[in-house]
Amino acid sequence: MTPAERFYEKDSLDRIGEDALAGDLAESKVEQVMAAMDRPVHPFGPRRVPTERVQQMTWPSIVRHMPDYLGWGRFIEVQGSNGTVVIFKDEKLRSLEWWDGIMPVFMGIYLQAQDEVMFCDLPTIRWAISHPDVKELTLDAGTRNPKLAWEVPVSVLLERRVKDAFAAAKKEEKDAERTASKNT
Repeated sequence: MTPAERFYEKDSLDRIGEDALAGDLAESKVEQVMAAMDRPVHPFGPRRVPTERVQQMTWPSIVRHMPDYLGWGRFIEVQGSNGTVVIFKDEKLRSLEWWDGIMPVFMGIYLQAQDEVMFCDLPTIRWAISHPDVKELTLDAGTRNPKLAWEVPVSVLLERRVKDAFAAAKKEEKDAERTASKNT
């Protein structure tokens, strides 16, 4: 891999396509969704501290990968997606798991192609990366700092969400049957 091919050295248009401010777009969409649910979020994390990228690299991982937002009994980390796959970096997930030990961390995944936000907790993300349809990647291969990551099809995350919804509906149904049988 030549230096020109290294992801972190590409300009923003090559890194994320036509929407050069994809991270900002994803964050604004999460803010809109949370506000629409009357659950506004509060900015959190080191991106609020003005500094150079070189200096940020000296910060511990749990500082570099602090969740983006704080609100309503959880942290929210925003992740963008082209709508078909989501790429999760191992180092970031490990850091977020540390934060999850303090308060639950949810990923607010902005699906750009569908213009919608999907929320997943970290156990769901960990479940998803072990799915057989997931590809393991090495980002920045051939550099001093290659990164382990996983390319997760959005369909895998949706599959889990549907299974969880069916499980919740089944539990509610059984609870209603128990309540009805107690009342008779």
